[in-house]
Amino acid sequence: MNKMKHLYITFFCVFLAHFASAKLVIGKILDEDSVALRNVKVEWIIQGVKVDKKLRDRMSDLRIAYTAKDGTYKIQIPLGADTTYSLKFSLPGMQPRVISSKEFKFRYNEVNLSLEKLGAVSISGSNFQRSVYEIPASVVIVTREEIADFGYSTVQEVLENVPGLYTVDHRSMTDVSIGIRGFMSDFNRNVMIQVNGVSMMSDRENDYPLSKINIPVQAIDKIEIIRGPMSVISGSGAFFGVINIITNAAAEAQSATVSTGIGNPGIRNVYANYSAYKEGFLISFNAMSEQRNGFDENWRDLMFDTTLYTFSNGAVNADRYSRKHQGVNLSVDYEGFFSNINYAVSDKGFSFLVPSPEQRNDYKSRTLHTEFGYARRKSQRFKFEVKMRYTNSVVDHQFKYDANTYTPGEDRSTSIRTQFNTKTTIYSDNLTSQKDARYAVYLLSGLAYNRNFENYSLYNSPKFENRNWYLGLKPGTAAETTAGYGQVEVKLNKFQLIAGLRYERLSDYQMYYEANNDLANYTIDSISGTNENGTFEPTPRFAAMYSSANDTSGISHHVRAMYSGAYNHSAVVINTLDVLAALRDSAEQTDYMEPEKMKSYEVGYTFIHRERNLEAGINLFYNDLDKLITRSTKEVDGKFVSISKNESAITTFGTEIMGKITFPKKSVPSRLHIQTSMSLTLQRTKRSGDDSLVLVSYSPQQLAKMSVRGNYTFDNDLRLSFGVSSNYISSMSSYYAPESADTLGGIVPGGFIGTGSDPYFRFATNIRLSNFAIANLIAGKSIKEKYGTMFINLKLENIGNYRYKYPTDAANTWADKGLFGRGRSFLCTIGYKF
Repeated sequence: MNKMKHLYITFFCVFLAHFASAKLVIGKILDEDSVALRNVKVEWIIQGVKVDKKLRDRMSDLRIAYTAKDGTYKIQIPLGADTTYSLKFSLPGMQPRVISSKEFKFRYNEVNLSLEKLGAVSISGSNFQRSVYEIPASVVIVTREEIADFGYSTVQEVLENVPGLYTVDHRSMTDVSIGIRGFMSDFNRNVMIQVNGVSMMSDRENDYPLSKINIPVQAIDKIEIIRGPMSVISGSGAFFGVINIITNAAAEAQSATVSTGIGNPGIRNVYANYSAYKEGFLISFNAMSEQRNGFDENWRDLMFDTTLYTFSNGAVNADRYSRKHQGVNLSVDYEGFFSNINYAVSDKGFSFLVPSPEQRNDYKSRTLHTEFGYARRKSQRFKFEVKMRYTNSVVDHQFKYDANTYTPGEDRSTSIRTQFNTKTTIYSDNLTSQKDARYAVYLLSGLAYNRNFENYSLYNSPKFENRNWYLGLKPGTAAETTAGYGQVEVKLNKFQLIAGLRYERLSDYQMYYEANNDLANYTIDSISGTNENGTFEPTPRFAAMYSSANDTSGISHHVRAMYSGAYNHSAVVINTLDVLAALRDSAEQTDYMEPEKMKSYEVGYTFIHRERNLEAGINLFYNDLDKLITRSTKEVDGKFVSISKNESAITTFGTEIMGKITFPKKSVPSRLHIQTSMSLTLQRTKRSGDDSLVLVSYSPQQLAKMSVRGNYTFDNDLRLSFGVSSNYISSMSSYYAPESADTLGGIVPGGFIGTGSDPYFRFATNIRLSNFAIANLIAGKSIKEKYGTMFINLKLENIGNYRYKYPTDAANTWADKGLFGRGRSFLCTIGYKF
C-alpha cells in the first residue's frame, strides 16, 4: 500500500513538473549582428476581451520579463482565458517585434529572434513611433553610425549633408540659418528643431538657433529630418519640416563615454556621457564644452568701398568670431513617466551693421528647456501622452560700432507649454501590430497650449539718443497660443488614406515700447499697441499612400501623394521692434504682421531592395508661400530702424532624387562594408507674378551631395571606418530690400543689397579607429568587456582652404561682396568607452 502511495505521489509530481514547464516560454534575443541583447522587455499582450478579473490581476505579476546578460529570458504563459495572446519584445533603439501565440507550439514554447535597429522608424511625424513609410512626408534618418563614420563635429555639419538642406552663417545674432526646399529666413524660423521630441523654440523671434541647443554629436543616437510641412501635428514653426535630435534611444544596459578633441582653428572640446537601461528604467546624461576660433581673413576683402571704415587695416583676429558652447542634456524614462532637460550656454562673436574688427560683439545666451510627462497605453486601442514644458532664455549682448559707440542689451523670454496627444485604434484586424494590420482606422488627436508671459529686450544706447529702452510684451500681460488637431488614417490593405486638420490661435497681445530720448532732461517717451490678429488658423492635410512589399524577394515600393497647409506666427518682438517702435522714427506706416502661410503639394516614390541593400527615391514638390515676412534695416535721420512687412509671395517647384547602396548584399557575410549615397535637388524659386527665376534671397537652384563610408572589423572586434562627404551649392541671391518710403514721403525702390554668392563646393574626409583595447592584445575579450575600449578620430574639412562666400545679409550690408564661409579645419578626437 505504501509502495502504491509513493508511486501516485511520484506520478503526480512528474505531472506537475511537466505542467509547470508547459506554462513557460523561453528563448534568446539577438541583434542583427548576432550579439546578445540585455534588458529586452518581454511582455504578453491580450488581443481578446474575455479575460476575467482574477486572471487579469494574476497577469499583472506574470506578463513582464527581461532578458539576461546572455540575451535569454523566461516568461510564464497566462493560461485560463478564452482569448489570443501575443508576445512583444522591445528595447530602446530597436524596432519592437510582436509574435502571436499561434506562431509557436503551445507545449514546446521556445521563441528565439533578432531585433533590428530603429533605422526606419520615426516619432516626429505623428508623436507616436511608426514606420517612416507610414508618415505623409519625406523622412530622412541619420544614424549614430553615420555621424561617427563621417566625423561630423556639429549639428550644422550633419544637416548640410542631408538631401535638400543647406545652411548659411550670417555672422550676426541670427546665428546659422537652415535652408530647405528653396527657402531660408534670416532667423531660423521655418524649420522646427526638437530634442527628444521637445521643441527648442526661442519665443523672442519664434526661431530655433543652434547656439541655444548645444547637443554634442557624440550624444546623438539618430536625427529624424522631415522635409515638408508638419503644422497639423507640430503647429507653428514646422513650416518646412521638423528636425528631431534623439539622444535617449541607446539600447545598452550601461555605458559611459568620455572624449576630448583638439584641432584648428583653435578647436578644443570635452564630452562626457552616461546611459543605462534596466527593467524599464532608462537614463541618458550628456555634457559638453567646446570652443573654436574664427578663420583668418581681412574684412576689406568683403567690401567694394574700403574707405568707408578707417579704424583698422581690416585684419580679423582669431577671437573676433570665436564661439564657446556648453550644454547639458538629461533624459529619464520609467514605466511611462519621462522627463527631458536641456540647458545650453553660448558665447559667440558677431557683426552688426559695421565690421568693427577691433571690437568683439559679445552674444552670451543661457537657455533652459524642460519637459515632464506621462505616456500610457490604456488598451490595445488607446494610447495617450501628456507633457508639461517650461522654457527660459536670457541673452546678454553688446553691439559695438566703434571704440566709443556701443549698445549693451538683454533679451529675456519665458513660457509654459502643455500638450496632450492621443492615438485611438477605431478598428484593426491586428491590434498587436500596426505594421501587420491589413485593414485599420486610426485617429490621432491632441490639444496644445502655450503661455508666453515674459518676452522683452532692454537696451542702453546713448549714442543713438536712446537710453534704457524697453520693447516687447507689456509687463503683466501674456501672449497665449491654443490649438487642437485631429488626423484620421485609414489603412486598406496596401493603401493608406490620411486627412487631418489643425486649428491654432495666437491671442491678441499687448506690446510696449519705452525709451529715454531726451538725454539732457531724461524725458521718457513711450508707445503701446495691441496686435489684434488673433484668429484661428485652420490648417488641413490630405495624403494617399501605397506600399507594396514582397517578403520573398525583399523588394518594396512606396508611393505617396500629399497636400499640406502650413503657417508660422509672427514673433512678439518682431511686431514690437520692427513695426511699433519703427513708427516713431519713420514716415513709413506698417500694419502688425500676420502669420506666414504656405500650401504644399508633393508626390514621391521610394524603391527598396533589402537583399541588395539598395534604396532609391524621387520627390516632386510645389510650394506656394504667401504673406512672408521681409525685413530691411536702414538709417533714418542718423538712427538705425528695422521695418518688417507681410509682403513677399513666392513659389518653388523642385525635384529631389536620392539613392543609397551598401556592399556586399545582405546575404553575403563580410568584414568589409561600403555604402555609397548621392542626392540631387533641382528647384526653381521666384516671386509670384514674376517670370524671372531665383529672385528670392538665399535660394540655390541646385544642390548635390555625394558620400562614401565604409568599415572593416578585425578578429578582435577592432573597427576601422572612414567617410568621405562632398556637397555642391549653386549660386544664391543676396538679401532683398522691399520698396519703402523715406522721411520726406518719397519712395525708395527695392532691390538686392550687395552681391550674391557664386557656386561653391565643400569636401571633408574622416578616418576612425574604434573598439581598440590595448589590454585586449594581451588577455583577450574578457579584459575588453571589463575595462572598455578607446577610439581615435581624425576629421579634415576644406583641405585646400577654398574660400567660398555666402550672400550679403540684412544685418551685415557692409559686406557687399558677401561673407566668407568656413576655411580649412581639422579635428583630432580621442575617447574612451567604459
